[in-house]
Amino acid sequence: MVPTTVDTRHLDRLPADDLHKVTAEHVWNAVQRLSTEAVAHAFGESREFDLLGERGVRLPPKAVFGLAATEALGFEVLPKHFSGGIGTPCFRILEDAGFEIVRKGEASQAIVAPPTDDGEESHLMSQGDEFKFQRGAATNAEQEQKGTEGGQ
Repeated sequence: MVPTTVDTRHLDRLPADDLHKVTAEHVWNAVQRLSTEAVAHAFGESREFDLLGERGVRLPPKAVFGLAATEALGFEVLPKHFSGGIGTPCFRILEDAGFEIVRKGEASQAIVAPPTDDGEESHLMSQGDEFKFQRGAATNAEQEQKGTEGGQ
């Protein structure tokens, strides 16, 4: 009899309901931390995809989501707790938060429009055959943060 290996990775996965507790603000905070600090985390470099942060900074999407989920859930979320990739809750939540995910080496699909009257950049995002005009969640969260700081 040939021994077989049973894949038990799914036993460590968090339920989708827990992953959906991650908000755009959690994602934005994680992007800011990874972009500006040396953050210790259990995630390695990305293999296939990059999340595009401010000014084109490329970040590993799974690390961004892991840090965001850690903040949202109150315990350290590790790579074994969720999967990344196209069609996963991880990528959908990152994209819903206003961030673009591209294959390594590929350019952004966003077309940057001239700033609006309030000086905020807007982007025309391509999603398959559809296009939508989007003001990034990161920019909105940044403005909310400035508003909160100004009131303190």
